[in-house]
Amino acid sequence: MTKLSNFTAVSNDLKPVLFANPAVGYAEIAVYLYLAMHVQVSEDAGKGTPNGKQGYAYTTKARMQGELAIGKTKLNRSLDVLEAEGLIKAREVANKYGGKPLKEYRLSDEWKGALADRSTI
Repeated sequence: MTKLSNFTAVSNDLKPVLFANPAVGYAEIAVYLYLAMHVQVSEDAGKGTPNGKQGYAYTTKARMQGELAIGKTKLNRSLDVLEAEGLIKAREVANKYGGKPLKEYRLSDEWKGALADRSTI
């Protein structure tokens, strides 16, 4: 079995949007890059049957917390900021084990509008 690798490119045009935005700090940048590294690029994640998650990050919040060494509150706040700034999109999916629905995240292109607005100034 081959291990799938993710080569999701992050646009260089995104840098001024991230670094010039006072709402986006180092934690948000780390979370954004983590999500970019964990986007499912194939239709089936190498399992043979499509799972409907192409383009969405395939990690859990608990794993993100552990690998980024940040707390639950900071992670949730960072995800909220990224979503509010148009850098990521979220969708809720039913939890197959019951309980609260899960959120899945994908990268968004809405930030390109902010870049276009800035270039007209």
